[in-house]
Amino acid sequence: MKKRILVLPILILVTLNACKQNSTDTGLPNFDYKLIAVKQSDKWGYVDKNGKMLIAPKYNRAYPFSDGLALVLGENNKWGYIDQKGNYVVQPQYANASCFSEHLAFVTQPGGYIQCIGTEGKTIFDLKDATFASHFSEGMAVVEIDGKFGFIDKTGKIVIKPKFLHAADFSDGLAKISIKNDLREDIYGFVDKEGKQVIEPQFMNAGSFEEGRCAVENGSGQMGYINKKGDYVKDPKFKYASYFSEGHAVVEDDRFGYINEEGKEVDLLNYDYCRAFKNNRGPVNYQGKWGYVDENGKLAIDMQYDDASCFFGDYAIVQVNRKFGIIDRNGKYLVSPQYDDVFDYISGKGLYDFFAPEGVNSHYVNAEEVARRFMTQCDENRFRGLDPQMGLMDVKQHKLYRHAYNATDSTIVFLGPRAGISYTSYTFSEPVDYLIDADKEDELEQRNPKIINAIYLVSVERDAEKIAEILKQCLVQKYGATETPNQNNYDDYTVRQETLEKREEAADGKETQSFFLYSAKMSFAAYYTDTKIAFVVRFRNAQ
Repeated sequence: MKKRILVLPILILVTLNACKQNSTDTGLPNFDYKLIAVKQSDKWGYVDKNGKMLIAPKYNRAYPFSDGLALVLGENNKWGYIDQKGNYVVQPQYANASCFSEHLAFVTQPGGYIQCIGTEGKTIFDLKDATFASHFSEGMAVVEIDGKFGFIDKTGKIVIKPKFLHAADFSDGLAKISIKNDLREDIYGFVDKEGKQVIEPQFMNAGSFEEGRCAVENGSGQMGYINKKGDYVKDPKFKYASYFSEGHAVVEDDRFGYINEEGKEVDLLNYDYCRAFKNNRGPVNYQGKWGYVDENGKLAIDMQYDDASCFFGDYAIVQVNRKFGIIDRNGKYLVSPQYDDVFDYISGKGLYDFFAPEGVNSHYVNAEEVARRFMTQCDENRFRGLDPQMGLMDVKQHKLYRHAYNATDSTIVFLGPRAGISYTSYTFSEPVDYLIDADKEDELEQRNPKIINAIYLVSVERDAEKIAEILKQCLVQKYGATETPNQNNYDDYTVRQETLEKREEAADGKETQSFFLYSAKMSFAAYYTDTKIAFVVRFRNAQ
C-alpha cells in the first residue's frame, strides 16, 4: 500500500480547570500542612516547618498529604501514593492521578479509562465513558462525558446529568456551571446538589462561594459580590475580585487591596498585587517586593521577599534570590531560603515550576465504540445522514464557514472518551462563497447545490489505525464496497485523488496510511496516523 503524508487538524477536547478562581485553595483537597513538599536539585521530598527532613528527596514530583497519603511521581515516571514514612501504599503505576480527597482519588492506567480508588488502592468504581473527573468536594465530583459536564456521587452514580459547558467543584453547597446565551457567549450560574439552578446563568465570569459570598463579573467586565440568592451585596465596580477568606477579599481597581465582609476597604488600594488572607496575614506586593499586612491593613512583615505565599497554619513560604524558605507569622525564618521549590497549597502548585493535578483525564479509546458511533445513520443509501441528492440547504442548519466550493462545519461530534470528529468539510457542485450578495444568496438557496463529498476529520488519543480497519470492514459489509474501482466509479477515484492532493503533507512528522473503497452509490477514502483520521465520502450522481 502506498503511503502518503497528510496534515490533520488536532481535535481539542474541552477539559475542565477544576481549580477555582485565581489563588484559591477551595478547589483543592483538604491538605495536611505538617509535612511540606520541597524540592532540592531535581528531586522532591518532605520536611517539617523547621526544616527537619522527614522523607528524603527521591521523587520526580511530590504533592502534599491528604487523607494520610501523598501523590508522588516515582523514578519510573508513574504516579503512586506514599504514607507519612515515605513507604508506598499504592505502587507507582498510573499515567495520571489526583490527590486523595474525602478518602477517594481518580487514576488512569497507561492507555486506560478513569478509575476511582480508595486509600488502600482498591478500585471503587470505573468511569469508562468519562473524559475527565475532578476530585470529590462535598460528596460530589465533576465529570465530563461527551463534551458536557455533570456530577457523580461517591458510588460513581450520575446525580446531575452532564449538560453544562463547564462546571466547578461544590463549595458552600453550590457549584458553578456555564451555558451559552443567545449570543453564543459563555454565561455562569449556580446549581445545588440536586442540579436545580439556584442562581440563573447570567454572569460573564464567576468564582466560587466562600463565606456566603461569590465574586462575579457583569457584562461590562466589572466584578462585584453576590449572596446565595444571586443578589449583589457589593456592586460590581472592580477589575478583579477574589474569594473571601477570614472575612477579607482581594480586589483591584487601579491597584490591589483588601475589602472586608461589609465591603469596606481595609487597606488602601495601593499594591501591585495581593493574595488571600490566612492566619491574620495577607501577602502584598509593592514595587517587586513582598511583605504581609494584618487584618487592619497595617504592615506586619516588611517588604523584603521576591515572592511569598499565603500562610498555612502558622508558617508561610517565601522566596529570596530564587531559593525558598519558611517563615513564622512574625517574619522570622524557621528555615532560611535553601530549597529549589516548595509546594504552595493555596494556588495548588509549586511556587516555582508546576501545577498540581486538579483532576484526571482519560487515556482510554474504545475503538469499536468509536467506529460504531461514526457509522451511526449509515445504511445502503446514506452516510451519516447524507445522500447524493442532498445539498447546501440540507446542512445549512450547521454552523458553516463557506468559501468557494467548500463549507466547513466546526461542530465537534464526540465519539467517546478522547475521540471525536473535530470538523466536517463539504464540497458542492457549484460555488457557495459566503461573500456573495443577498440576491445571489437567495438564488443559491433556491438552486441548493448538491454535496459532492464530505471530509470528516477525526482525532483520537490513540488506536486510529485500529479504528480505520474497523471502519473499512463496516464499509465492505454495509455498502458492498471493494478496493478496485470499476468503469462506473473510476472518475470518482480520480477526482478524490485531486481533492486530497493538497492535504498530503506532514502530520505531526508522521507518515499516514490509507485505504480506498468503492460502492455503487459512494466511494470512500481514509488517511490516518496513530491518532488522526481524514475520512472522505464521495457521492455519485451529484449534479
